[in-house]
Amino acid sequence: MRKLKRWWRSRQAEAKLKARREAVAAMVAGVIGAPVRLKERGNLGHDSNYDVFAGTRQVAVLRLVNPYKQRPPPPPGMPFQIEDAARRLDHEYVALARAAGIGLAPEPIWRAEDAILCSYLPYATLTSTVLKAPDRVWTCLSEASAALDRLHREVGMAHMDASLSNVLADAGHRAFALVDFEYTPAPGVGFAEQKIYDHLRLLQATGKFIPDRLKGEHAAWFEQFGSYVDDEMRAAPLERILPALNHVLAVEPYRDAARRILPQLG
Repeated sequence: MRKLKRWWRSRQAEAKLKARREAVAAMVAGVIGAPVRLKERGNLGHDSNYDVFAGTRQVAVLRLVNPYKQRPPPPPGMPFQIEDAARRLDHEYVALARAAGIGLAPEPIWRAEDAILCSYLPYATLTSTVLKAPDRVWTCLSEASAALDRLHREVGMAHMDASLSNVLADAGHRAFALVDFEYTPAPGVGFAEQKIYDHLRLLQATGKFIPDRLKGEHAAWFEQFGSYVDDEMRAAPLERILPALNHVLAVEPYRDAARRILPQLG
């Protein structure tokens, strides 16, 4: 019943957005240089998201602010925040542009007050890989952490909503892209803390996809994570990020492995 109610609310929100969606689609057609068709990507996040087609060929992806969508704010005390629509879109655009500059995100190619149009990458989420091949879950976690480390080192920012669903890979898993930069760090959460949070949050978000027989095969991933940890991260206070990591740190082997890397976990 809860899923049905959520679905019905999302249908109502999309229906109310019809006039603005059609107006934005007309502007997108001008950018693309051809008539376009929008295909909804599902009830994702705080905005409406669409695959953009010119004829039968996908040419872009569109994020459109949907003021009719109702989403609860994060609980108090979380290390991340969701800002108002304008600031959220500003952050998303800047993050995508900077990450795209090193080949780590789709390139934003057009911006309106309430919309971002990005180039289309023929990639799939790492979640889709794991659903098809559960035995690859730790490999996908390794690939995702490597992408996050590049974001931290080469772009100088954190994701704050890391999951296998927000990391895309090409068919050969040789190229990767990060998407959905909706969240921003909460005030007072330093960059060292943000980097730690990204990796541990990634593992936490992936826990439900790890088969029981593979839960003990975490050593290589933690070794990789440890190789990314610098002196500032080892010295960073963790009080602000711990409330959002209670599930992953409740798993004793993960908690013990994390403590060996981050002494301040106690």
